[in-house]
Amino acid sequence: MHSRLVPLRPLRCQANRRHASTKLKTYRLAPASSSTEHASVSGQQGASGNAEKQASPESGGKNTRHNLFGIQMLPDELRKPIFGERSSGTTSPDPVAALHARKELIEKYNLSLKSETQECPEFEMPQLLGSDVAEHFREIGRRQCQPYLQYADALMGVESLPGMPTKWQFTPGWCRYSAQCPQGKPVPFPDEKVLVFDVEVWMEAPTLPILAVAASPTAWLTVHSPLCLGSAAAQTFNYARIYGAGKKHATSLLLQFNHRLSVAEAESRAEILYNATKGKKRVKLSNRGRKLAESAALPVEQDGYLSVKHASALIHYSSESHEGKHSDEEDDDSEDDDDNSRFQNPQLFAGASYSGGSESHLFNRLEEMIKMRRPATPALGVTAPKPILRDNIQKQFVPSRINWIVQSSGVDFLHALLVNMRWLMDEFKIDGRLSISIHDEVRFLVAKEDRYRAALALHISNLLVRSLFSYQLNMNDLPQSVAFFSQVDIDSCMRKEVDLDCVTPSNPFGLRRGHAVDYGEGVDMAATVKKTGGSLRKPSAT
Repeated sequence: MHSRLVPLRPLRCQANRRHASTKLKTYRLAPASSSTEHASVSGQQGASGNAEKQASPESGGKNTRHNLFGIQMLPDELRKPIFGERSSGTTSPDPVAALHARKELIEKYNLSLKSETQECPEFEMPQLLGSDVAEHFREIGRRQCQPYLQYADALMGVESLPGMPTKWQFTPGWCRYSAQCPQGKPVPFPDEKVLVFDVEVWMEAPTLPILAVAASPTAWLTVHSPLCLGSAAAQTFNYARIYGAGKKHATSLLLQFNHRLSVAEAESRAEILYNATKGKKRVKLSNRGRKLAESAALPVEQDGYLSVKHASALIHYSSESHEGKHSDEEDDDSEDDDDNSRFQNPQLFAGASYSGGSESHLFNRLEEMIKMRRPATPALGVTAPKPILRDNIQKQFVPSRINWIVQSSGVDFLHALLVNMRWLMDEFKIDGRLSISIHDEVRFLVAKEDRYRAALALHISNLLVRSLFSYQLNMNDLPQSVAFFSQVDIDSCMRKEVDLDCVTPSNPFGLRRGHAVDYGEGVDMAATVKKTGGSLRKPSAT
């Protein structure tokens, strides 16, 4: 850690790998401004719609709520200010029959959803900036974007840009051309408040711009990558575009992890794994396709579906009987191909989907999304970049496009968490700042005296971001088990877990003996509330 950051302690929040064990009696819903008094709200069970059931006296508290599956949900005192008008009435628009069908699917795969009932901890909930969590995030996003919008407005007000350089420097890195230095001066990075860019990319290195020209109200700038200057490094860029996402890839992984498996055993295990989770792909028959399948004595299911194997056989049968033609007539019954192009003949088929697996609905929805002309993330509505739009690559790179939806939704979660943390840290004068994000972790540098208030801010931010995702998906409720981080780590150094001494060949005495660095501390929501009194306010000096 850099010496100037020594007074600050990194604070790390981890992904929820276990349920938080928490307790609560009441809530205090407080406005963000510390000058405004907060209202005390007692935890009472309210009407919550026909998709929920009241807590029994033995369930652990009067303020507990459960859905039809026995999952404990947020108490009404938290749900109402977060979900606003949507919190009144039922939490699920689905018919009761559909809910029970899903319950049967959960029981089929022996998924235990019931957990020990816990009361939610007592804490001051900051007043949201809007009538619900969606309005809240729109407002804090607007406020935090305002300075950048002002810079953009200032740029738009410039009557003319400075004169374009007559000669350009072709050297790696940034170069700045101004009235004071028209021939160009190498700089480590642009020191401008606002820039307009024109970026060129190279298909061999799609994530890296190789040439950019930028303009500001006072200067021109260029940046060149070694890739466009004849560097030998250009020969080393060969990016893998398609993630392994099918049974063949799973089989190879199983063989890699367990060399005692035969190929046949690995294929069998991969088949079982995919059937139980992703499910089996089935093809919906058109009316004409169903008649043709019946005439071919193919086993049509009651709901008008065929297996992939029998759908492939139908393609060949229709070709031989001249009932229809299809461009793909190869004998391929593999379900590893996520592209359903073989089953796009409208004379025979009406689409393909997965069924029978615990995650079939997820995969069907992902495939629906990538077929959209402009797919977007479900939570924040971020549209896919041009290179992977359907109009540009047709039906190619399906696994990569699905992966974009999943990974970009994770980025949405991170961005929403960070903007909410900035709002809370500004409002409640928490002395700290973002340090780094690493996969599913985010680390803040926080003053020692503010470490527990920062931990509480992280727990509350997780509650609001998860609620935002549920809100945007029309699931107007949230399971209590995922409302707060399972643990927020408070530490004075960067390590994976707070209780690791990090003994290695190069550090044989560990951190405690070798460097006098003691173990860190992990706090769940209950411990955080105990440390802070459930308040984000700075303790008054005594």
